[in-house]
Amino acid sequence: MGTKQGDHVFYRDLHRDYPRLVRGEGIYLYDADGKRYIDGSSGALVCSLGHGNREIADHLRIQAETLDFVPIARFTHGPQIELAERLARLGSADLPYAYFVSGGSEAVETAIKMARQYHLERGERGRFLVIAREPSYHGNTIACLAAGGHPGRRRNYEPYLMPSPKIRLPHCASCPYNLQYPSCDLHCANVLESEITGAGAENVSCFLFETITGSCGGVIVPPPGYFGRIAEICRRHGVVILADEVMCGAGRTGPFLASSRFESMPDILILGKGITAGYSPLAALLVSERIYRGFEDGSGAFVNNYTFAANPLSCAAACTVLEIVERDGVLDRVIPAGLYLQSRLIQLAGRHPQLGGVVRAAGLMLALDVYRDREKMEPFPAEEKVGEKLARACLDEGLVIYPALLALADGHGDCFLLGPPLTITVAEIDELVARLGRAVARVFPAA
Repeated sequence: MGTKQGDHVFYRDLHRDYPRLVRGEGIYLYDADGKRYIDGSSGALVCSLGHGNREIADHLRIQAETLDFVPIARFTHGPQIELAERLARLGSADLPYAYFVSGGSEAVETAIKMARQYHLERGERGRFLVIAREPSYHGNTIACLAAGGHPGRRRNYEPYLMPSPKIRLPHCASCPYNLQYPSCDLHCANVLESEITGAGAENVSCFLFETITGSCGGVIVPPPGYFGRIAEICRRHGVVILADEVMCGAGRTGPFLASSRFESMPDILILGKGITAGYSPLAALLVSERIYRGFEDGSGAFVNNYTFAANPLSCAAACTVLEIVERDGVLDRVIPAGLYLQSRLIQLAGRHPQLGGVVRAAGLMLALDVYRDREKMEPFPAEEKVGEKLARACLDEGLVIYPALLALADGHGDCFLLGPPLTITVAEIDELVARLGRAVARVFPAA
């Protein structure tokens, strides 16, 4: 009786021995055997302020002693109100309202539902299709998997997945349309109009995308003008714009909202992960005046709820995180730290031909591709599981990275993300890169 671990947990991988973590401090995690790991990916780009922050822990304790749970369908509470105000100030004047749920997948699914009901409030009952991009990942619920373009995660559940048209990622370095920017006239954005008109605009509810890609593609930053063109197309056809910033938002790329880097704001922007820096589960939808008024002038009620939505402990944790971010100027150091880490990774890639020569970076969100032939951009065969081998070698060297997919529509190929806590120092970056270098040498020993 029991698992390979000798306990009763149904683990994600039943054939793996998982190290048992016992504590965290700053960028480090410690297991039961005393081994120290650098959290080079902040979990899944979650722990933006590092581990073991006493100030956040104290505020959680105080909130738990004061008001632990609120049935949100009947009451509001102070931390929820304060958090919405902080997000309105830190975020964008174009997104003044906040709706809280308990995780990123919930938040994306809620945004899809909000877009659908917005159209219903306006009498447009035929709009239901979600257009998205491939490859992409937007969460693990059925609706999120349907909208996402992650073949491996979708495969087992295809019979349940509703139709969701896809366009390709705007990856100029390896254009899926074999065009060159800027002479392409943003073809990667223009194809959205073809999908909308092909499906019938009267049937299309929303367009969903990651502002800067995470686990699918790895830190692909669209070219100038891309989001402006996307907004123009969506507005012309009455399609709601949903920006998934669960991974790239909350300061990860430098500005608090990754969308602030570009030409336009979405109708609904989704935050998660770093919004509480990992200290409690929470996600948020930041909502435009237009969408809000659609509900207010219509039925006045959004048909949606979750038991732990706007949980006071999570909202209190997020308020403390945002207070620290503002007070300590955390965002001011994200881009300089990211540029330094990028420069060190470029040096590392120069010594290992299996690593992509270009290190894609947006603040402290960085990606490196892994190739069998870098010149031809030829990935390793999937059956070699090179990404998993590299992730395990990193663990052996005391480093946590985040394996991801290359920007290929068939979900083939490996890359990995680095997204350490936003508080990482130069010396800690040097230590991270040294451990990564040793892990790469394990997997790809010099001839």
